[in-house]
Amino acid sequence: MSIRFLTPDDYSFQLREDVAFLISNDDDQRLPNAERAAAKIMKSYLADRYDIATIFYPMLEYSDALTFNTDSLCYYRANEQESYQVYQALENNTEVLPTNAENWQVFDKRDEMVMMYLADITIYHYYAADSVRTYTATIQERWKAAMQWLKGVSQGMLKADLPQLEKEEIKSDFRFGSDEAESYRY
Repeated sequence: MSIRFLTPDDYSFQLREDVAFLISNDDDQRLPNAERAAAKIMKSYLADRYDIATIFYPMLEYSDALTFNTDSLCYYRANEQESYQVYQALENNTEVLPTNAENWQVFDKRDEMVMMYLADITIYHYYAADSVRTYTATIQERWKAAMQWLKGVSQGMLKADLPQLEKEEIKSDFRFGSDEAESYRY
C-alpha cells in the first residue's frame, strides 16, 4: 500500500479505453510511483508562491489493518457502486470504517484544477516510462497544458485559487545586479 494524492475516481475525467487499465491494475506500482513523481514536479513549480502543504494531501487507501492517526487521510468506498470519498481521521483509530461519523469526516479541501493537472502529468509519465505503449496525442496535449499552467502560475502570469505563502515567505524573481562584463574596452 502506497501513499497517494489522487483516488481512482479522480482519474475519471481522463478515463477512456486507453487509460482505463491504469486504475484497474492494482498490482502495478507504476501508477502510484508516477503520481508521486508528478506531485513532486507540481510542488517544485508551486513552492515559491503557494503553501504546498495545504495543496497536496497524502493519503492511503483505507484498510482495517492500518492505524490512522488524528488528521490523517484515507480514501474509501463502501461498495463498487459508490464513488471513492476522502476521509479525515478525527482521532487515532484502527478497524473503524471511515463511514463512522464519530471517528471520521469527509474531507473536501482538494483543489479540482490541481487534481486534474496532477492526473494529466501522472498519466503522461506512466506512458513515458513504458517503451511498449505509446501515448496518444490527447495525453501529450493535456500534459503540455498542465505544464503551461504550472509555468504560468509559478511565474505569476496566471492566478490560481490556491493558498498562498505569507508575504515574507514568497521568493521574489526580482534580483539586483548586472550582467558580467563582456568587454573591458571602453
